[in-house]
Amino acid sequence: MVDGVLEQHGFVPDLIVGTPVGAFNGAVAAAHPGTAARSLSLT
Repeated sequence: MVDGVLEQHGFVPDLIVGTPVGAFNGAVAAAHPGTAARSLSLT
């Protein structure tokens, strides 16, 4: 859906990158040792 709209406007990416949620959580935990649980909380 989104890629079709982008192509309609002439945007064609050279590179597509995805980040697994686990990698994101790991980065937050590494950046905020001791407070990662609070940083990742949904509430």
